[in-house]
Amino acid sequence: MKTIGWAAIIYTVHDAYTFGALVLLVAGELAAAYVSGKRLKPDVRKKLSSRRLS
Repeated sequence: MKTIGWAAIIYTVHDAYTFGALVLLVAGELAAAYVSGKRLKPDVRKKLSSRRLS
């Protein structure tokens, strides 16, 4: 199934503008995942430290 997905992406990328938009989309998704991951880490640390104390 991954091959079909990649084939569809490659088929739809016809010019540099479409490719640039795809790159920006992927970069935005990675940045959003990174930022949300940074927000979750302090909460996880607090939960772990409270479990160790009790």
